[in-house]
Amino acid sequence: MTEFNYYQDTAVYKSIYLQFPIAFIKNQTYSKMSAEAKIAYVVLKDRLRYSLQNHWVDSEGHVYFIYTNEELCDLLNCAKPKAIKIKKELEALNLLMQVRIGVNKPNHLYLADIEIRPEEIYTDQPQNATTVDNSGSNKILLPENGANSGSNKTLLPGKSTIVQSETRANSGSNKMLPNLDSIDLDFKDFKDLADSQNKQLEQREQDQDRELLQNLPNLLLEADGYGEFTEPILKTVSLFAINLEDAMNTLKIVKNAKKNVEALTNEFIITWEWTDQINAALKRFYLKRKTDSRIKNQDNYLFGIMKTCFSDYLAANHARDTDAAEN
Repeated sequence: MTEFNYYQDTAVYKSIYLQFPIAFIKNQTYSKMSAEAKIAYVVLKDRLRYSLQNHWVDSEGHVYFIYTNEELCDLLNCAKPKAIKIKKELEALNLLMQVRIGVNKPNHLYLADIEIRPEEIYTDQPQNATTVDNSGSNKILLPENGANSGSNKTLLPGKSTIVQSETRANSGSNKMLPNLDSIDLDFKDFKDLADSQNKQLEQREQDQDRELLQNLPNLLLEADGYGEFTEPILKTVSLFAINLEDAMNTLKIVKNAKKNVEALTNEFIITWEWTDQINAALKRFYLKRKTDSRIKNQDNYLFGIMKTCFSDYLAANHARDTDAAEN
């Protein structure tokens, strides 16, 4: 008796594969989908089995998973902006849905099944032996034998296509196989195509961000939630921000710093009275960000600068009121 042939851990691990849907290549609905989004979908679909283990199933039997943006970054091995971009792309294709659960709780993420129209399944039409063949490739027929003697063989163009002849059980009908060359994919060509599509999408998104960033003062000056920012402040942010996301994050931090000081002092801050000082504080931040690599957390640094700025505003108001009372 031979020795017991154990499965080794490395052998088991090497045999684990992720399934990549052929629809992501053949289906026109997903033709412009980025390679990163396709990979993310495949990875997330594989993680659904962990959802079952964790009993992440809602009352309607829908399976969901729970991942914060930070956890998705680790799972997909990418930075936070890229993870957010991938999620938005999947949502746009109706492949991902986020459901808000509550404050300080991660969203429930639902992955959708791929939609395929019936006509898309049969896009590769079979060809018969009467079709003019100009491929120059070899054809191979299985030889006749007693079991299938007298049956009809259908020859298809393509690279060494083997066509199984009929048996007595199905004698009398002509059988045709699809041309497998039509789905013989070259990974390098696919990667080049995916890279080209990604570059086009990234360039388009950059152009859109640039356009919105340049027009930020006009877009936000009368917008709800941004009325506290004067045009000079918005122009400063528009000029120095790295991109649209950076600009919106900066404005959010300024608002949070203002609210923090107002909550601590129980006083209201009128930003248009302090426009020059806010602008000066923002420019100090942008200068520091460009020249000082020691700043590890730029958001916290900006919050501190703006908090000091608004505290100085209140102090100046108090001093002015005191002078007015004395005089």
